[in-house]
Amino acid sequence: MAKVLPFLAVDIPIALLGDHKQLLPICEMANDNRIYKPENAAACLWTASAYYLDAALSSDTITDFAACFFGLAPLPQPNYLSQFWLTVSFRYGKKLADVLSECVYDGQLCGKAACGTEILMIDRGREYVKKRTSWHEVQAISAFLSGDREEGSCAVLTP
Repeated sequence: MAKVLPFLAVDIPIALLGDHKQLLPICEMANDNRIYKPENAAACLWTASAYYLDAALSSDTITDFAACFFGLAPLPQPNYLSQFWLTVSFRYGKKLADVLSECVYDGQLCGKAACGTEILMIDRGREYVKKRTSWHEVQAISAFLSGDREEGSCAVLTP
């Protein structure tokens, strides 16, 4: 989100297009409640996606925003931004879109691609520390791919 802030200084309408569920901001600090301390609240501006921009603009202090970001306080009602959500994807077939809808997009995504897809979903459980890597997933996928598979028959898709 911090990358967007300079655009707000010119007082003109801006449009932010993209999928906040796929391309997360890059921040070297751990993205979990371990950084939720008043002295670290400003770090949230660097780790939050632009999805949280309205919450940042509506919060009285950066500490209030950090509480919203970490789910310790409710997000304020949108005051500054109009948000429109991706609900139909022509990139994914119905089966893949159904999995993404259930696991990532809160039941809001519908796939309309012309071709079908066969999907195997491996659930390794949740890791309670928000990280950008998951060794549980690596081990599960490696075990699956080490079996008898026809070359070129599998693709590994990650969010």
